[in-house]
Amino acid sequence: MSNQNVVVRLKKPHTHAGVKYEAGAEITVSPMDAEWLTAVAVGELVNPEKEPDGKSNKDAKK
Repeated sequence: MSNQNVVVRLKKPHTHAGVKYEAGAEITVSPMDAEWLTAVAVGELVNPEKEPDGKSNKDAKK
């Protein structure tokens, strides 16, 4: 898993690291947090070209 942080756009209000954010806010989080936020439908990746693990969606097998 990549150690590079990922930008996520929140779909719902969310508190991250003790800070409250409104829906629509873009926050930078770890790949692990980004994976969780998208899995529970709280956020979406701002750059969907890459998955939270750093792999390109273009390389995904269909």
